[in-house]
Amino acid sequence: MRSRRTGTLVHLLLAAVLATPLSPVAASGGAVSDGTAASSVALASPAVPGGAGSVVVGVAPGAESLAESALIEAGAAIQRRSEAGSFVVVRPPAGVAVETFAARAAGLKGVLYAESESVVRASLVPDDPGFGSQWNLERIGMPDAWDVTRGSSDVRIAVVDSGVDLDHPELAGRLDTDADYDFIERDSQADDAYGHGTHVAGIIAAATDNGRGVAGIADGCTILPVRVLDRLGFGWASVMAEGIRYAADQGVDVINISAGDSVDSRVLSDAVDYAVSKGCVIVAAAGNRNSRTLDFPAAYPDVIAVGAVTAGDAKAPYSSYGERLDIVAPGGERAGLQVLSLLPVSATNPAGTGLMHGTSMATPHVAAVAALLRSLNPTWTAGHVTRRILETAEDIGSLGKDDSYGYGLLRADLALGADGDDPQAPSDDTFPGIPLLGESVKGIVDAQTDPVDVHSVGLIAGQELQVWIRGSADATISLTLFDRSGESTADAAPLESVVATGASAVLTYSVPEGGTGRYRLLVRAEEGGGEYALTMRRGRPVFINTTAPRTSAWGGSVSLSGRVVDADGVGMGGLRILLDMRPAGQPGWTVDVAQTLTDDAGRFRLSVRPARPTDYRVRFEGAPGQLAAVSETIRISPRAALGAPEPTGPVRRGVTFTVAGTLKPRYSEDDKVVRVTLWEKVGGTWVSRRSVLAENRDRDAATTRYSARLTIPNAGTWKITASVPRSARHAATTSAAVLLSVP
Repeated sequence: MRSRRTGTLVHLLLAAVLATPLSPVAASGGAVSDGTAASSVALASPAVPGGAGSVVVGVAPGAESLAESALIEAGAAIQRRSEAGSFVVVRPPAGVAVETFAARAAGLKGVLYAESESVVRASLVPDDPGFGSQWNLERIGMPDAWDVTRGSSDVRIAVVDSGVDLDHPELAGRLDTDADYDFIERDSQADDAYGHGTHVAGIIAAATDNGRGVAGIADGCTILPVRVLDRLGFGWASVMAEGIRYAADQGVDVINISAGDSVDSRVLSDAVDYAVSKGCVIVAAAGNRNSRTLDFPAAYPDVIAVGAVTAGDAKAPYSSYGERLDIVAPGGERAGLQVLSLLPVSATNPAGTGLMHGTSMATPHVAAVAALLRSLNPTWTAGHVTRRILETAEDIGSLGKDDSYGYGLLRADLALGADGDDPQAPSDDTFPGIPLLGESVKGIVDAQTDPVDVHSVGLIAGQELQVWIRGSADATISLTLFDRSGESTADAAPLESVVATGASAVLTYSVPEGGTGRYRLLVRAEEGGGEYALTMRRGRPVFINTTAPRTSAWGGSVSLSGRVVDADGVGMGGLRILLDMRPAGQPGWTVDVAQTLTDDAGRFRLSVRPARPTDYRVRFEGAPGQLAAVSETIRISPRAALGAPEPTGPVRRGVTFTVAGTLKPRYSEDDKVVRVTLWEKVGGTWVSRRSVLAENRDRDAATTRYSARLTIPNAGTWKITASVPRSARHAATTSAAVLLSVP
């Protein structure tokens, strides 16, 4: 399971660049330089509470008040609440280090995780002014691609960045200004004070074929501006996470993220998982650190990670690379051709255009082509769009996928079928498979005609994958999970496999440390064929341990207690758990009869009052990044309230006498269940001398009065007990004993 991180400030650019934050300034010829010096890297956005020295605290669903109270009691100051309620940003108490308080906060009630806030940074590379043509569009085949489509206004691309120049004439009619949002100033005007987001938006959707400015790849589509970076191009991971969630909630088709963080964070990971669950295609910059490790969120398996190439198809010297890189696109370089696009219109730049280069510029090429594919094929899933982009890339590195270029260079013309071959939904017959980005998929396999389908799923170390498969009643269908390394079944290592024949079967796999990546799921018709369905859950596993006595006093309550822990056995505080019950004879569960929150150590206690033998279970419905869990079933039975059989008169040796008592629950006159037993003490041992079934006498709404006749044959020490056997109404019960000394 991924540990809770308490890191330091991180950035996306090379360390040598970090000391000079960027601010666009005007230059001659309509071009704009993107490299002017500044004195520090501090965020210049006081409108965003939090930042350096703050802690991001993930909050369990429904436990917001509990978590905030615990944080305040621990001395923290609440600085900002996420608009979705999934986390809060706090300032530690005076004199307490960020790392120390994050570790302390992780164990408080209602807290899922705690990590130090980190910096995200726009992914452009600083350079001097220059002017170039849009060589980038020619290289990816846009002139031919535009003959197929220029996009649909119904398809929306969120630019999660520094905002967009909302009044730029080249973007007129292409911006969703009803839903745009500024998470820096916290208002509904996501205008651009930096220039980076406008440059990205121009690559995607600048007006094309209008006799001015520059051309955009998908100018028929709509851009949703979401501002998460300040006027120097910096932002906080928690703010970016809010922007991603917001874009997903607005129903966008594609999210472009030309920024990132070199260190992983739970708040960002959860936001990406949320957007993926909403069906978004997420495209992000690999980073400009020339590092073998990509930046986040590009490094997450379900994000299309984009590197940059120069005009000569070489890997850009700044572009990060590695096994998680998916594709490359034109990004330009300092000494060569850069990427020409839009910048905010100003007195010093009336044309509103300029040059930049970096993986920031490469990323919107891919996002725009994704939008064109969704325009052309509205029924395609995000997984189909992703696979189509990757499988039509031009292989410009080593044969096949490689660490420097991924699957190759983006080709819009091939993706859209501009070569005369109508774009078909990508084949699911071969590796690497169709990315399974949602929670379910349906397909058809047949042992004779189409025996195999291949899907793929992105997993993060510490997660657990659960996949259910169900096929036709007359077919035998297997589901096999393969290691992320192989590109074919011949060189892939099978990890887990299950077989379903009519009924569903579940495959479970825990991802080890270092196991983050995209895995392959192979569905094979072993016999017969027909439709199948896969349902997937993935996240961090949660385990619920419960204890309770097996019986309770009649009409009384009993405690059902337990503990909720993670895969490492660490208690999980502040989780809302639910109690279900199923009384004997009832066919199904009555759900949510009670609920409570776990304490700091993950402990909980619930009070139950069974009126008959009843099954109980405790459930956790899950949270972002965490799997739902259900405890084992515990049956608790009430013990009948059985009064002792007291003599109704004097007891004499050899004389028959009557004993009587009460029983709850009420039984009918003919339904005799109370057995009265007479015991004699012989030496030190009680010996049963007689046992009779008592008669049921007077009854009221809840009680039966029973009686029996007994005879004590000789002098000695005796006792009388009553008992009832286990039934569908109660547990077996024995009354207190009545002691007698008979002379």
